[in-house]
Amino acid sequence: MPLSLPVVAPSRVQWRQADHDLWVATLDGEFAGMLSTDDLGRHHVTDRIARPVLATGSWAVATAALDPVSDHVAPSPARRRRRRRGRNRPAGR
Repeated sequence: MPLSLPVVAPSRVQWRQADHDLWVATLDGEFAGMLSTDDLGRHHVTDRIARPVLATGSWAVATAALDPVSDHVAPSPARRRRRRRGRNRPAGR
């Protein structure tokens, strides 16, 4: 039986350094998010609309966080459910 190796898809996210502690990510030519490094060496990743994705000490995990095909993808932030006002409300309220 031949030994099969896991297939790793190439990352579509490209990182460009914007400052000594700031990197900007693009995904398929579109802005995808940012990675900043604090004074303690932790990497903070935000998505394309500046929502926090994760904070980690691992560069590999941080740079993989915005990659949709990565094994290291952080869970997306919980989205709040919005109640629609005016629907099914008692009269007078």
